[in-house]
This record gives sequence, C-alpha cells and structure tokens, in this order.
Amino acid sequence: MSLAADLDTFDMGEIFFLIAHFKKTGRLTFSLPAGGGEIYFKEGEAVSASFQGLQGTEALYRLFLESKGTVQFTPGIAAPERNVEEDSDRIVEELDRRRVELREVTRTLPPFETVLVRASEPPTGTVVAVRRTDWHVLGLIDGKRTIESVIANSRMGILEACKTVSWLLTHGLILDPGVTARALREEVAVVNIILDEFGVQELGTETWENVVAREFDRQLGGRQISRVISFENGRLRVAEGEGWTASEQEVRSLFGSLREALEKEAIAELGPVLARRKLDKVRARAASIAQADLAAVSGGEHEGGRA
Repeated sequence: MSLAADLDTFDMGEIFFLIAHFKKTGRLTFSLPAGGGEIYFKEGEAVSASFQGLQGTEALYRLFLESKGTVQFTPGIAAPERNVEEDSDRIVEELDRRRVELREVTRTLPPFETVLVRASEPPTGTVVAVRRTDWHVLGLIDGKRTIESVIANSRMGILEACKTVSWLLTHGLILDPGVTARALREEVAVVNIILDEFGVQELGTETWENVVAREFDRQLGGRQISRVISFENGRLRVAEGEGWTASEQEVRSLFGSLREALEKEAIAELGPVLARRKLDKVRARAASIAQADLAAVSGGEHEGGRA
C-alpha cells in the first residue's frame, strides 16, 4: 500500500490508524514547513522516528502533532534502528493527551495569520525569567512573520512553539498590535464621550484642555503610546497608520487614570449630583460602544490557529 497525503486534509491519527490496521511495514516520510522527518513501521507498529535532531518517541510525538505539510508512505523499507519502544496503545494515549494540550494552548493565541510585535518597553512590576527557548522564539518575532511562520522557523515542534508564544504573550514580552489598537480606540472613544457630555456647554474647552494636557504629561509623558495620541479641537485623536507596541493592559491602565482625573474635575466643577447624572450617561454610551466592538470582533475573528 503506497500512500501520499496532505496534512491539511488528512489527520495524522487517520494515517496512523490505516498503517496500524493493515499492519504495514515501511517508511512514512514528512515534508513540513519546519523540516523533514521520518517514522518507520514494522507490521503496523511504529519502531523508529527522527525529526529535527530528535530521535525516538519524542520525535514521533512532534511529527504526529504537525498539521501543515505532506506525508509519503513507502512500503517495504526496514528501519535502520529501533528507537521507539512504546506500544501503539500507549502512543495513542499520549498523542491524545498532547492534542488536548495543544488545543487548549491555541485557544490562548490569536489566529495563526496574526503578525505579533515585541513590546517596546519591558513589563513593569514583575521579574520575568526568560528561558533559552523563549529567547529563541522572541528573536523570530520581528513584526513581519505570522505566528504560523514563527512556529515553522522555530524548529521546536508545534506544541512547544505554541506554548512559548503563549507564554511570551501572557508575560507582555510580545503583543498583538490589533488588540492594543482596538483597546486604544475604545478608550479614546470613552474619553471623547466624557468630553461631549461635559465639554464646551458646561466647563468650556480650555478647562478640559488643561485637564487632558496635565494628565497626558503625568501619565503618558515619555511613553511610546503618547506619540500616537493628540488632543485637537476638544477631542482626543489617534494618529492614522501608526503602530502601537504598548500592551492592552498598559492602555487600559493609563486611560483609567485619565478618566478618573476627568471625572474628579467634573464633580469638583458641577457638584456630585449633576456630575454623576452625566457620568451615568457616559457609562451607558460607553457600554453601547463596547457591545458594538465585541459584536464586530466576534464576527470578524475566530479562535486561535488550527491545531
């Protein structure tokens, strides 16, 4: 039985089942974005595997998790050596466990076509211990490669590469610029709602300009994010075409402080009753924007990359 298959169409579990079911002896050759690999079978049992310098069982597991590339089974070729000792049941059990782990990890990632960037500033408030493999993947994040390309070029295997990308994202060392841009647009919109509700009619443009300028200088002064935001004609504006390499958390924190300062100024000038009535309107309008953005994101994006 000769067999050629595309891993976009056939799952490795299906191919393994066919070879085991018909008790075939031969070599399964892999052509993958991350490189080549081989698994040898004897009467349907995997007896030898190699992939990216790995030998034996770990190479076998790495190959079976790949989902991009092609495979070719050539019957009758004997293994040069035996380096896989586990029986098929044990292999299938471990593969199932790793597939579940991979599925969980990919849910923490943006779609695989997303291009990530390195954070322009290190995370504040925590000490992050970076491993050699983390540095390796971090070096591949250049603002041009997609996640899929980073995984392929890492030569680590899809599970380990995905876990590393997820770890770097979680610790703020790399960022999805789309998430940051969306957070920035949302926060700017909320501040502009505050300016609409309290602006010229109540306190006058000059008062708000002073508050915003003061808070920008205090909260954003010297920060990379301040280069893409301006205050013009009584409204905040985001520079078109600019990239943001601040984290979503940093954006939310900075604008939270700005909103708090604006609300305090409103209460001081208008009194708590009138100011809070207007702030309730602000929150209602902001909630509508958040719901609209959530609907747009849900309709335009999908779960993390294919596992």
